[in-house]
Amino acid sequence: QLLKNILTDSELVITVEENTSIGGIGSIMCEIVVDNEITTKLKRVSLEDKQEFCFGSRDWLIENGGIKKENIVDIIRNFHNG
Repeated sequence: QLLKNILTDSELVITVEENTSIGGIGSIMCEIVVDNEITTKLKRVSLEDKQEFCFGSRDWLIENGGIKKENIVDIIRNFHNG
């Protein structure tokens, strides 16, 4: 109910995850929006859903996964203005 209230009362909601969006908080938010016919704009920011054959630290993941701070700021600006 809390997430539904947040989505209903917000004009724009952006979720950011350090994993793929499948099964994460972004997916949950999308289900709530669709199931309740909420008109809030919703944007999910997460790692791509692809198999990686590399590994590294959390910092490496953020840098190479496209979810570093600068990328997130650009995504938010483009989504809000677009």
